[in-house]
Amino acid sequence: MTVRPCRFDDCPNPAAPHRKICWTHKNRLYRARAPHLKIRNLTEPDTIPPVVEDRLPDHGLTYTDRRTAARQLLDAGVHPAEIAQLIGVTERTVYRWKAESRGPRRHLTAVPDQPAA
Repeated sequence: MTVRPCRFDDCPNPAAPHRKICWTHKNRLYRARAPHLKIRNLTEPDTIPPVVEDRLPDHGLTYTDRRTAARQLLDAGVHPAEIAQLIGVTERTVYRWKAESRGPRRHLTAVPDQPAA
């Protein structure tokens, strides 16, 4: 059986079985009707203020907008459980985003053994 390349330019993936396009482009076409669209990177700044200022729930936010809204609500002192309910994620996700925004974890380094005198 020969492996066909995906029909989209610059796509290194092989086509899915019995198809002319790869799984990545197939899923993008199915979800957004646009093969080169990456949903995670989209942002609609007009949808964030109602969630942050008026505390109106919006489960249609994109991934980037959810993180931005969560960061703004955390800075305003809102409890993570309320943030999770407003933007449609679990409370654990909000805590994880909060930890990621603090930066990389700093592990304690072991103190080398002191030579015996």
